[in-house]
Amino acid sequence: MIVSLNDVLKDNVVFQFNFHNLEFLKAILEVHYEENYPLILGISESGLNYMGEDFVKGFILTIERNYKNLPIVIHLDHGKNLEIILKAIRLGFSSLMIDGSNLDFESNVKITSEVVNICHRIGISVEGEIGQFKGSDYMTDPEEAKKFVELTNVDALAISIGT
Repeated sequence: MIVSLNDVLKDNVVFQFNFHNLEFLKAILEVHYEENYPLILGISESGLNYMGEDFVKGFILTIERNYKNLPIVIHLDHGKNLEIILKAIRLGFSSLMIDGSNLDFESNVKITSEVVNICHRIGISVEGEIGQFKGSDYMTDPEEAKKFVELTNVDALAISIGT
């Protein structure tokens, strides 16, 4: 069954797997089905472009049909703009990352808040991201992270913690 990120993070440590081919996807699903353990299937923008919308839509329908008792999050990983976010919503993703980490703080808050407002109304979880990899010792400022979460109401946050 396809669920939101919030649904699986309540009581679990959950792994996210990004995949680009059927063999890897099949192996992931088989192991998690056998163990009855929830998972996050991540698809990046480049992965979505590589696989194509028809494949991804078919894959989501297959997941819904064949894995009714296994909690699975279909997650857009590192969506950079509203266009790719809206495409993922249209295709049936249950969770999205809006990656504004390359923007200044205020611009990142603005686009992330916009995505949260759209997604939360339709039951889709949103992950935001702050901080860029600027070298091996760069770490996200905890106060900035707290402020970002408060301003945007994201469900999850990706941060920089060095290498």
